[in-house]
Formats: sequence, C-alpha cells, structure tokens
Amino acid sequence: MSDVYDVPIVSRRRPGTSGAASSSAPLISVAPLPPPIVPSGKWNRENRTRLVTAIRFQVDRSLRAGEMGRHVFGELDPASITLAFDTLFERRRQPSAHFLDIGAGMGAPTVAAAVIYGAKATGIEIVGSLFERAAAIYAGDPRIKFIAGDATTMDFSDATHVYTFHAGFDPSIKRIIYNLIMELPNLMCALIVDYPESAKELTSIVNPNHFGIHMSQFSSTGRERFVGTFIYPRRRSLRLALPIKSQ
Repeated sequence: MSDVYDVPIVSRRRPGTSGAASSSAPLISVAPLPPPIVPSGKWNRENRTRLVTAIRFQVDRSLRAGEMGRHVFGELDPASITLAFDTLFERRRQPSAHFLDIGAGMGAPTVAAAVIYGAKATGIEIVGSLFERAAAIYAGDPRIKFIAGDATTMDFSDATHVYTFHAGFDPSIKRIIYNLIMELPNLMCALIVDYPESAKELTSIVNPNHFGIHMSQFSSTGRERFVGTFIYPRRRSLRLALPIKSQ
C-alpha cells in the first residue's frame, strides 16, 4: 500500500511517501500543527476516554471552515469508542495487532487504536482530505498510516482487528466489506457499526459455524444510536469488556 493524500500538506508529509504533490497542486496554508497526543497517567477506562476526547479535539479543531462537507457522516462519541475498543482489544494494549479502520473519516479512531491500545493502525478513507490533519500530526509515529482510496480494491490481509463505522455506505459496498472481513486469514476481531436494521442483515450473512457474534448499542457524536456488531472466529473466545447481547 502507498500513502496518497488528495489534498497534501507538503511541508508535513511523511518522508518517502509516494503521494507527492504535483507541481501544479496548490499549497495549503495551515497554522503550526500541535504535537501528537501521548498517553499519561493510569491506563484505566476514564483516562482512555479522556485520551480519545483529546485526540478527537486535536484533529477536529485543525479543520478549515466548511471542510467537513457532505462526506462526513459521523463518529462514535469518545465514551462509546472506549467501550467498543476495550472489547475489540480485550482490555489490553496489543502492539502485535494490525488495526484497520475502513472509512477512517478524520482519523481519530485510527489514532486511538495506536496511541492508546498500542496497535499498528491503518486508516483508509476514500476522501483523503478528511484525515489529512491527523495524517500530518501523527506522521512521525511509525505505528500510524493513512491511505486515501477505496478499501474494496485493496489488500489488507494482514489485518487482525477491523473497525468500520459505515452506516452511510452504499448497501452493495457494505456487503463487499462484510465478505472481505470474514475472509481475513489473521482476523482476531472486527467491529462493524451500523443502523440496527442493517446490523440484523449482517447477522444473516455470517456463518455461525465459523464466527461468533456479539452486539451492543453505541452513541454517535450526534447522539444517534447505532448497533456495533463484533465478529470473531470460533477458534478463539472474546474477552468482553461490556454487557453485550450474544448470538
């Protein structure tokens, strides 16, 4: 995979990237970027939620006026991200994990997976300008990588943990993503966040002989309720971090 930014920040680009700006591309004028958020204090749920909040604020406040546009659907709120990722990563830091965020948006969940849970984290977003600030702020962290492109055309077979908030995706794209996730050879756990009715459709696709499913409700930043579906291979058990409906 190569790093590609469709709205590049040339001065803060990661060294060696293949997504260099063309000579005709306009340069972006931005204020000096803040240093990346780093963990401090005890590694407990309260502090993890505080870190998620800080990461989201750091990325959000660097956006230009009107930049979010129609492409940004939404994100889980910080408390929900913490609860969700505590289950996804089984309440521990996992430096050997390769986390994949499909539809990374502005990048906060991708950054949180690396900074808080220690994973090697990759965020894929088809609208590259959405996460360009996070990509610039965390460009020096070797655990974090952002890619602009279509996840359905990419090879991410080394992913062990997958997250996607894809309620705004086209149904045909969702089905492709479902199948790609369930074909991952090294999958430990995936979390798919969607509307309740779409979550029910997902359970009908999953082969219960090969995968276990756990479901829970989460809140978005817009205070909407969504269902998170955890999928994990039957060959292993999932250490749950929150009360979840099992299937």
